[in-house]
Amino acid sequence: MVDLSLAVVALVVLLAAVVFLLRGDERRLSRTRLGVSVAVIVLAAGTFAVALYQSQTDRTPKKAAAPAPATSLSAAPQFGTAVFPLDITMTKKDNYPQGALYLHPPRVSSDPYTGDVSLGCYTPAKDEKEQNCTGSDQRVWAVSPIRKGAAIAVAAGDPFTDPAVCDGARYQADFVQLDLGKNYCLRTGAGADPAVGLRVVAFGAQRPLPTDIKVEAAILSR
Repeated sequence: MVDLSLAVVALVVLLAAVVFLLRGDERRLSRTRLGVSVAVIVLAAGTFAVALYQSQTDRTPKKAAAPAPATSLSAAPQFGTAVFPLDITMTKKDNYPQGALYLHPPRVSSDPYTGDVSLGCYTPAKDEKEQNCTGSDQRVWAVSPIRKGAAIAVAAGDPFTDPAVCDGARYQADFVQLDLGKNYCLRTGAGADPAVGLRVVAFGAQRPLPTDIKVEAAILSR
């Protein structure tokens, strides 16, 4: 409101200065008075323009600041109770379709060469120079550590209901074949973290190449 009033005053001054110049006798106007008049006109015009712009800008509603993202503690996994259903996407960048998995908490990696373990498909009759698991090929699935990041064992029982079965499991830092519905124990190479229970829900049956593998995982209490 103040900016708008200032604009009106500047406009009145501007008009008065213009009228003064138009009605004045040029012969009677000294150079000083002429210069002052021109300066007043320029100053009044500038003040009018700025004040009018600010008055219009102030009317524009300001956007509310975006709230900072909040993290809910209710989403944190509770050891021994949280079961993670995971759909691990298979890559087609090499001759072995595979996907990667981080263990704590279990999550899918977009790069099969990152994470703690790799879950992949291979064909026994083919080597790494040929595309495996394509078309009607026999498909064998396995879980294996990435860069020695984990150890793997076949569970003697159900780690989802009895986490203690992974305590005495025979871990190995090599690939282990996966079977549908069978339980497995995974642990990081250091062995300091709690074990992770793993179970295959469904192997990828897509043709010509499998595109995913569905598993369940749980972080186990000690």
